[in-house]
Amino acid sequence: MAGILAILPCSVWGQTPGGLRLENEFFSKSVKVRKIANDVDEAFGLARLNPETFVFVGKSRPSFFTNADSKRADSFFRLFQYDQVTEKVTRLAVDGLCEITTNKYNIGGFTSDPDEKFLVVAVNDASDRVLTSKMALLHVDLSLGFAQCATLPFVNSDYNYHHPFYDIPSQRLYFISDIPGGVGGYDIYFSKRLGPNTWSEPINVRYINTPNDELFPTTDSQGNLYFSKLTLNQGYDIFMVPPGKQRPIRLLHPYNSISDDYGFIQLEEKKAALSRSDKNRKSSIYLLEAF
Repeated sequence: MAGILAILPCSVWGQTPGGLRLENEFFSKSVKVRKIANDVDEAFGLARLNPETFVFVGKSRPSFFTNADSKRADSFFRLFQYDQVTEKVTRLAVDGLCEITTNKYNIGGFTSDPDEKFLVVAVNDASDRVLTSKMALLHVDLSLGFAQCATLPFVNSDYNYHHPFYDIPSQRLYFISDIPGGVGGYDIYFSKRLGPNTWSEPINVRYINTPNDELFPTTDSQGNLYFSKLTLNQGYDIFMVPPGKQRPIRLLHPYNSISDDYGFIQLEEKKAALSRSDKNRKSSIYLLEAF
């Protein structure tokens, strides 16, 4: 079992180096950090599914399976779920969910609205290189009790769309894309949900985008926007933009490290999770528990 990697004092982490207090009280508490989901490699794209469970994307290690056929069939990125009560990882059941079910597809992100009964999933076809192959956003409508699937109407098949995250209060679907007209690299966009199966054209969140890549947009219940971007000395770090502000705030340790950090999500008042790479640039999930 993974041990506690850090127990940190609460007096420092609620403020930025410039003394600006963060809006989320989670950052003012002491935090213990531990690695979880050890049977899955290259884990990213965390999304809260319900109060007890979150979903993420990754590749199974050989120890995850009990037979050789399953090992050979699973070289692509799949959806997994982590049960916070039992601390068990299982493959997310996706039977009947269109392309998500098909083995030749990679998954590049997952988000959902349980009340409105829909999912948005980033998928590509027949490639094992998620960050370079063409990837689209698939809308899965479950409102009639079965899956009706269609690519979102604004998706252009010549470009990539990754890391979807749906903010339920604002009805904004955040994602990253390399479509023309951006600031550079992968930019963060959002599309507003206008009604059932109806979405606005993408809007560039221009005040946080740079000529480099911005990745893994997420939000919390207080309206803070999180994302990762490349820094000078520490790889990709997690930044936060409070509601009504346009200046990104770089989170401190333990939310950022000397490795790449991304995909921060708050699971409940005193619990969050993120992805972090190791020295071989393979990412794992870390649970952060405030006390």
